[in-house]
Amino acid sequence: MAELNEAIPEEKDKLTFYRSIVLVCDGIVRLANRYAEKAREMAAEEKDEARKAELWKLRQSVKPFPKIPRNPSARQSSSHGSYSWAALSPKTLWH
Repeated sequence: MAELNEAIPEEKDKLTFYRSIVLVCDGIVRLANRYAEKAREMAAEEKDEARKAELWKLRQSVKPFPKIPRNPSARQSSSHGSYSWAALSPKTLWH
């Protein structure tokens, strides 16, 4: 984005688009962090061990997500996780 010049109309449009993508990714990261925190809170209070294990597994799957939009995935499962969050986010935010 640093190479784009806002004074050139075509580049200004690109810059606006790229900035919007950054905002969306930041929002998805915040959503993932909220899910991880809520899963941690629920697991701490859960009495049923099977459900507690599910919640901890959910938290562990969500916890590394904030790294993914900014850094490449180290594992294929992380790539699938980022795709799932990107697909889930519009449904979660607007429904």
